[in-house]
Amino acid sequence: MHREPGNEDAVVFHGQQCLEKYFKAALIAHGEPVLKIHDLRELSRQLGILMPDWEADPSDLTRITQGGVMFRYPGMEASDDDAARAVGITQEVRQRLSGWLRTLPEVS
Repeated sequence: MHREPGNEDAVVFHGQQCLEKYFKAALIAHGEPVLKIHDLRELSRQLGILMPDWEADPSDLTRITQGGVMFRYPGMEASDDDAARAVGITQEVRQRLSGWLRTLPEVS
């Protein structure tokens, strides 16, 4: 989807949604209540309190958070660069979080 022209806005939006879900899953796995927020930087900060070795670039997370909202409105459009960066950031953070989540015991 991210390689086809015209999908840039959707790519950034879905990248934000993907990471939001992964952060919230990690917080839930730690037994933490999840606030109804969409700010990836704040979710990452909360996770960092529980996982001291966790870190993600706050400026990257802010960029995706803002893009996930901003590009949903008329007059604002994501560029090819915005979409490509969102994909790269999302893949990197998702890979780290999914790797950690896979180490947890299965819940029946």
